Amino acid sequence: MKKTLFIVLVIILTGCASRQQSETVKEEPTIVEEISAELAIMNIYDEIFNAYETLSETEIMAADFDRKFMSAEYLATDSIVRKIDEKYPGEIGFHDYDHWIQGNDWENLSYAIASISDTSDKEVMISMVIFNCGQEKPIKVKMLKENGEWKIADFIREGVSELHEMREYIAADETL
Repeated sequence: MKKTLFIVLVIILTGCASRQQSETVKEEPTIVEEISAELAIMNIYDEIFNAYETLSETEIMAADFDRKFMSAEYLATDSIVRKIDEKYPGEIGFHDYDHWIQGNDWENLSYAIASISDTSDKEVMISMVIFNCGQEKPIKVKMLKENGEWKIADFIREGVSELHEMREYIAADETL
């Protein structure tokens, strides 16, 4: 009986220790996640830049890259921003440039990834440069893993978060 109790106790303690260890490992970022995020951002920008080079402006708008590649939080915030903008027809509104190409016009689009830093296994910050119309536009792209897929959560340009600016735009609106 004592031997059986001892074996059960060892099994329970071993199970608890391995569960604690696996939880710790899950929270720490890995090189696999960095590579996964890098491949995701490359696939995103390759698809988008190919579309900009081959499709008409109407077809690009219809492609709705934001819906395909942005995080749920970003899309929800953007939806409110667009509702505010609808109240002011004829005005430029919040989106006065295209965040994918970091401008309004495009020519000779390309990009380069400078670095990737991760904060967890579900969040990374990618520093990159967008080359457009002969200009270099450095940005940071915050990516989150949602439902097993990397999604873009924010664009940070010149140290300013687009998501933060949208929240400020919403807070400043008196019509809500």
